[in-house]
Amino acid sequence: MHVNAGLRDWIICTAAGCLIFVTGAIVPVLTIPAMLLYQCPALLMSHIRGPWRSMSCGMAVSMLLSLLLPPTFAAICLLAFWAPGALTGWLSNRVKGRSDILLAGIVISLAFKVMAALAAWRLTGLNFLAPDAAEMERYIIAFSGSGLSTLTGGDALKFREIMTETVNSAIMLIPYTMILFSAAEVMACCSLSSYIERRRGNEPFFSLPPFWNWSFPRNILFAFVVGIVCDLISRSRPDLYIVKQVGANLNVATRTLFIVQGLSVSYYILGQRGVPRFLRITLAALTPLVPILGHMCMLVGIFDMGFDLRKRVRGKPQ
Repeated sequence: MHVNAGLRDWIICTAAGCLIFVTGAIVPVLTIPAMLLYQCPALLMSHIRGPWRSMSCGMAVSMLLSLLLPPTFAAICLLAFWAPGALTGWLSNRVKGRSDILLAGIVISLAFKVMAALAAWRLTGLNFLAPDAAEMERYIIAFSGSGLSTLTGGDALKFREIMTETVNSAIMLIPYTMILFSAAEVMACCSLSSYIERRRGNEPFFSLPPFWNWSFPRNILFAFVVGIVCDLISRSRPDLYIVKQVGANLNVATRTLFIVQGLSVSYYILGQRGVPRFLRITLAALTPLVPILGHMCMLVGIFDMGFDLRKRVRGKPQ
């Protein structure tokens, strides 16, 4: 009975892994959502049956993927997504605090993604951690097709300047992008795996607190100040690229956290004032799209870290 249950879980995990990876590779619209769930089968299998069985599933998934997709892609997926998922699932049985599981998962995910990027660099010659700006511009022009041929004179020059600035900013913010993606990936996979465990009749091992109760440590204010200092130094010393990159990534990362905390506080206070949930969710969805809302939420988040605005409003949101 136990053997049959273990074999059943192994087959389901392998099939789910193949389905998610193939969907992310061949359906462009679902690439990002699928990538956020790449670790889920490995994490759940490791939590239920142990890391070695999870890695055996990963090897099977990698071999099956190599029949449909380039072998390099299959190997990179095994290293960048399956292995950290298996390790995080193993830790979930030994670490009880959800914040500890989340932090450990993010660190593990980042470490394996850096190793996968280095491996891809050795195998393909493409440096995903520091790509060449001119090469990226050539790819953009190639993908843009014949539409760029209609641009002439000043329009073509302006497009080139915007493209160069965008590419340079994207390259500079690669560390922030990797951290943000790893955090979203670990939260999504841990939440879904824990939900599946609860549906199986077992005790869930991870759960996010209610959104209205989200709060980040005050140390983020120190990181925000460091980012501002680095930005000021880079303005006077443009040759210090590493200082400029550190400042830019710290500024973007801390502002993102301020906005999230500001949204959480706003959701809480508006709930206390009887604002319907639909309007609160709409406000949260519009915040990334409307700059003024983003700035307002960032200020609210900064003040909340210093003065804990929730203490001035008692009770739970309706």
